[in-house]
Amino acid sequence: WLRSALDSLPTGTTFGSLAPTHGAAFPIVLDVEGTWVMSLPSLWPAMSASAQDATTQDRLRRLVADDLARGRPEIQLVPNSDSPWLGPLAQRDWMRWLTELPAGAAALAPYREWRRLGAFVVFRRDSGSR
Repeated sequence: WLRSALDSLPTGTTFGSLAPTHGAAFPIVLDVEGTWVMSLPSLWPAMSASAQDATTQDRLRRLVADDLARGRPEIQLVPNSDSPWLGPLAQRDWMRWLTELPAGAAALAPYREWRRLGAFVVFRRDSGSR
């Protein structure tokens, strides 16, 4: 369902994801012959019990914001916060998580919801944004 909806994108389309696990998003990117532009395959480190302090969370937010600003992925795959396959620590609003840092909010500003597909919301970068 997700893959077929993304098949209309050209080969090499750039992708990022605000997903706590790479188990769904990353294989889709490979399937549609996209290009992954994020430093991490997922936000799994943000869920670690040892990473729940504000300093570590901000450092992870900054890494993601920098990736978005540098890589400028055309597509962002974001799971619904209530997705049944996510555990309790992963069931958070990842867009909101990133916008807790001003650079994160700025990095997400060019993205608009494009489609809702199953457990994912797909955001697309505005074509006129720099």
